[in-house]
Amino acid sequence: MLWSRLGRYDVRLLQGLQEVDRLLFEHWAHEASLVLSEDWPISHVMMRTWPVGDGVVATRTRRWLADNDARRLRILALLRERGPLRARALDDDSAPGRAPGGWSAGRTVGQLLELMSIRGEVLVSARVGGQRLWDLAERCVPADLAHVEISVEDAVRRAAARSVRALGVCSARDVMQYFTRGRYPGIAAALDDLVRTGEILPVTVDGLRLDRYAHVDAVPEIDAIERGEWRPRTTLLSPFDNLIADRRRTQELWDFYFRLEIYTPQAKREFGYFVMPILHGDALVGRIDAAVDRKRGVLRLITVHLEPGVRPTRVLGAAVGRAARDLAKFVGATSVEVGTAPAGWAPLLSG
Repeated sequence: MLWSRLGRYDVRLLQGLQEVDRLLFEHWAHEASLVLSEDWPISHVMMRTWPVGDGVVATRTRRWLADNDARRLRILALLRERGPLRARALDDDSAPGRAPGGWSAGRTVGQLLELMSIRGEVLVSARVGGQRLWDLAERCVPADLAHVEISVEDAVRRAAARSVRALGVCSARDVMQYFTRGRYPGIAAALDDLVRTGEILPVTVDGLRLDRYAHVDAVPEIDAIERGEWRPRTTLLSPFDNLIADRRRTQELWDFYFRLEIYTPQAKREFGYFVMPILHGDALVGRIDAAVDRKRGVLRLITVHLEPGVRPTRVLGAAVGRAARDLAKFVGATSVEVGTAPAGWAPLLSG
């Protein structure tokens, strides 16, 4: 959720970057994501070799795709002739079927479109009324990038450089969990080459066992922090935010245990359904289970938890309250409703 990073923005501008300017495309990174189109050649290397391995799911997926190849070709022909189209506008003469991953919801064409998207054959061109319009992938990214082919080695090198730049200070394992997650064959050689060419720098961090890397472009930012020029802020992170996407790294750096509980039965949830970690300066100090009641125009802060050892000061409460009220305005709510929170915080949070 870009709001966590940018604050309130016009969602139509983001939509235009994807659907008009084609500077972004939808793809499954660590979660369903918007990816820079300039990185299409990197992603496409991974797409065209998917699925990989001889595991049960990969084998079943290849078999299922082979069984549905005639339908796949028909979809491509229809999109080339008439696209972009909703899934329901594409001919599907099959009964509901079981997809290779084991799920069974949806008709075969809908399942096939998802897999074709992972393979880089089709992409979401636009959304209308919450429904996706599908089109050929080559029409959803800039024409000068659509047919650019690079080697696996080049893709890994580029992806590693992107990851190091985004992560700040990171290990090889951190890199492998970012961007093209789990798809870094030859990562050690790629990192060595990036060090040799001066794009990334080896970094030693006291108290950590593994050597780390930093991108050369991050050096001025690190220097600015050391000069005291960094301005901390308080925000609420989406549970899918890249900062906390690698749960192991999140715990290692911030001693913050975070797990997504959306798919956990309600009775077994520890913190809630849609839990947003609280980033306060350079620390993860707590979490909020939040929900939007659109009928009433209310952002509900169901529970507000602070991490052990974090003092519930008025200064911290006021900072979290400002972030919550800004989020409320962004999602179209006119007020904030507080459930369970630290003593004395309710008026600070609701304003």
